[in-house]
Amino acid sequence: MDVPTTINEYLDSLSENTKEELTFFHQKVLEKYPNCRIWFLDGKDATGKVISNPNMGYGSILLPTKTNVNREFYKLGISANSKGFSIYFMGLTDRNLIQKHLGHFFPNSKITGYCLNLKSIKNVELAILEKLIQFGMNN
Repeated sequence: MDVPTTINEYLDSLSENTKEELTFFHQKVLEKYPNCRIWFLDGKDATGKVISNPNMGYGSILLPTKTNVNREFYKLGISANSKGFSIYFMGLTDRNLIQKHLGHFFPNSKITGYCLNLKSIKNVELAILEKLIQFGMNN
């Protein structure tokens, strides 16, 4: 099955609110970056064990592994979880970059070295969401 179809099936499996917010985010990324690579990870390892929430990703970057072999992965990703949404910014060399560039827009959100946690996407102003997407795809 192709990735867009898999994403649509995943979105259809979610609650209406979560589906609406993830679909909105997905559409905004594709509006700005229509030719980017799209990813869907089901959250399972090679044995079928659940190791994370399913997530959607955009763009492409080579990330080093523990064995010093580069692995292709997405630059910007998003997953739904019990507290809202996690937005992933992969490949950042400075673990404080998200806080420096986006933290002032999200004073009540948890920010780690590569992840921004939001309770809701629909409460984020469109211009700020677009900056967040651009930051994720261009850093």
